[in-house]
Amino acid sequence: MSALLLRLPRLSRTSARSIVAFVGAALSASACSRDLDTLEPASFPTQSAVFSDTYVAASFQAFGGSKLDAVQIDPETRLRGSAALKVTVPAPGDASGGYAGGAFVANVARDLTGYNALTFWAKGSIAGKIDVVGLGNDNSGTSQFTAQVAGLQLTTAWKKYVIPIPLASKLERERGAFFFAEGAENGAGYTIWFDEIQYENVATVRNARPAIASQTLNDEVGASFKVSGTTVTFDVGGSDVTVEAAPAYFTFKSSNESVAKVAADGSIQVVGAGTSTVSATLGATTASGSVALTAAAPPTAAAPTPTRPAADVISLFSDAYPNAQVDTWSASWDVADVADVQVGGNAAKKYSKLSYAGIEFTSKTVNAAASTLLHIDLWTQDAGAFKVKLVDFGANGVFGGGDDSEHEITLSRTSTPAVGTGAWNSLDIPMALFTGLTGKGHLAQMIISGSSPTIYVDNVYFYRVPVPTSPPTAAPTPAAPAGNVISLYSNAYPNAQVDTWSAPWDVADVEDVKIAGNDTKKYSNVVFVGIEFTSKPIDATAMTTLHMDLWTPDPTTLPKSFRIKLVDFGPNGTFDGGDDSEHEYSVTASSTPPLATGNWVGIDIPLAAFTGLKARAHLAQMILVGDLKTFFVDNIYFSASGTLTAPVTAAPAPTWAAANVISLFSNAYPNVTVDTWSAGWDQADLADVKIAGDDVKKYTNLVFAGIEFTSAPVNASAMTHFSFDLWTPSPTDAPKVFKVKLVDFGANGVFGGGDDVEHEPVFSRTTTPSLTSGSWVRFDIPLSVFAGLTTKGHLAQLIIAGDLPTVYVDNVLLHK
Repeated sequence: MSALLLRLPRLSRTSARSIVAFVGAALSASACSRDLDTLEPASFPTQSAVFSDTYVAASFQAFGGSKLDAVQIDPETRLRGSAALKVTVPAPGDASGGYAGGAFVANVARDLTGYNALTFWAKGSIAGKIDVVGLGNDNSGTSQFTAQVAGLQLTTAWKKYVIPIPLASKLERERGAFFFAEGAENGAGYTIWFDEIQYENVATVRNARPAIASQTLNDEVGASFKVSGTTVTFDVGGSDVTVEAAPAYFTFKSSNESVAKVAADGSIQVVGAGTSTVSATLGATTASGSVALTAAAPPTAAAPTPTRPAADVISLFSDAYPNAQVDTWSASWDVADVADVQVGGNAAKKYSKLSYAGIEFTSKTVNAAASTLLHIDLWTQDAGAFKVKLVDFGANGVFGGGDDSEHEITLSRTSTPAVGTGAWNSLDIPMALFTGLTGKGHLAQMIISGSSPTIYVDNVYFYRVPVPTSPPTAAPTPAAPAGNVISLYSNAYPNAQVDTWSAPWDVADVEDVKIAGNDTKKYSNVVFVGIEFTSKPIDATAMTTLHMDLWTPDPTTLPKSFRIKLVDFGPNGTFDGGDDSEHEYSVTASSTPPLATGNWVGIDIPLAAFTGLKARAHLAQMILVGDLKTFFVDNIYFSASGTLTAPVTAAPAPTWAAANVISLFSNAYPNVTVDTWSAGWDQADLADVKIAGDDVKKYTNLVFAGIEFTSAPVNASAMTHFSFDLWTPSPTDAPKVFKVKLVDFGANGVFGGGDDVEHEPVFSRTTTPSLTSGSWVRFDIPLSVFAGLTTKGHLAQLIIAGDLPTVYVDNVLLHK
């Protein structure tokens, strides 16, 4: 026999005894004539109306925090009959309540299984959107079968609204007849009217399409969570209406109950390791969407024990170090549960139902200015994303005090450091990755979140890696094309002449050191450094950038700076000669790239940034100054962007002994007589030019150029090589070639005299040496390559030709 649900008034002892006696007698009488098991359950009224001129067997109960007197019966504005319901939505800041809302609760539970929709008429004083309206909420906090529509659009005229019931067979005894909640619209309150609230069978409600939110979850055995996103979309008169339905309307199924069990309300309990898929039906209709679950056992081994020296660590949570004061590991404003657990005999923090967790140490902020890394040992079931946000409250120590800064990083399977599953991840996160964290001296919050609802953390601490006193690796090898560079100091390029790397008037010590086999300048005890190239000033007119690689063990936090001054002596080449100009450029931790400790920093400064430098044709000094007492520098050079039309550096000076050389053209040797560098019969234009102070021959409009020394032929019999330096701005890709012909007039010294010999080698991108644009290339050609040149005792002509319309040549000579 089903129990009768009766709500009795408080009665006297005598009355209560009489009722008990009456009920007992009734049951005894029934037992004589009828089997108790055949009794039918008590039926509930099927009353359809909720409000029609007045409340129909129901009452209104305001929600907590709402305007308690928001709902009134209004005889003035109504659809039909004698009255409607008037709802006053309060404006922001209204002391009587923050919104309007509540439930219409039936006096006695109703059987609503015979209806398919809740209907009502409504309008607004403005065309607002009701935040939520629906059925099944009886304001008890235990409502099972809520169904609601969000963002219901009102008009200023009466309109009928239909909210389909997700599955009416569930509503056998429902007290939650109607509910709504609405706040201000566009910063202002307004008025809503409801009328004729009732349940109906609406013929145009059809085609129910249930759905649950598809999720892929990774969690541990013992975890629990609920199916979410349960909705049913109906066709109502040709338009779709989506109802947010409580999970209890649905029937859920786990594909593997040894992994996951699902309760009627959509609660999933993870009971074993493995995989399971949770699906749902609404009545006989299969819902779209599913929950794919992968579960594993929780960690059993402790996180690795840290080995960092305690002096280098600021610990928030670890058994290995003294811990700083943390106010809370789960702030009141977060969405997470935290528990202190033991894993392998070691204390750890377990977060479950994690959306985001707020860890606060506001009462005693952490000064991590000297720390270079954040360490966290993490155990997670889902490596899709793990996020860490650090928040610094600034010097005033107040959140939102105007000097706060923060930054959040996301780690995953593919990040550095990477996150994996099923094992402890020892994450060492460079503080430099928190680029938006402009201050680290008043850290007050850490916020963690991610894709896994359950995680374990241990050994949460900041630490510094002691900076070595010298760089462990060489500076990066420059990639700028040599032809675009004027180098002062680099193993990668020919270097211009520098008179001194530490002038007598500076205050610094300099050493030449090797770093991983690479030449490097080390400065120590620095107040300021004077670098001079006054004997041969640099013409950087065609250059666009100054580059320098810098490494320092010294602190570089703001306001520390490193400053570079360039000084141009002007055309008179004299310091303080009246036409000098200079400018000093500052590099700090806020520069791009930032000044940093313990790392090579590639500083690239646009020469245009040296605004006080009125000219760059006679650069003679570079002065280094600032707050760094010790630093290492390498790869100091000027460079030009884009394609150069002329070389900016001289060709490398040849180093063969003069006694072994016959020079036709070179500043490095005495030159023999050359009658012409562009014969009357050739097709080329010639100009004598200076490149970085060095004499160079420039050919333009070159088809072929005839170079003659017929008046004093050259006896190269004892020589083994013909050499020259070539620079061209012209393309050198295939099939472009450059040709060099040597002609010997023979003993009679006459062209076409019968004993002439010659040979012409051809060079291209694929030969050795390779034809290259924008760089000086030294062609040091064995004379044996000139196979047709059977005699070399009376060389009289050199002819250059090919596909390069513009070339610069220097150091044209024979040597042995």
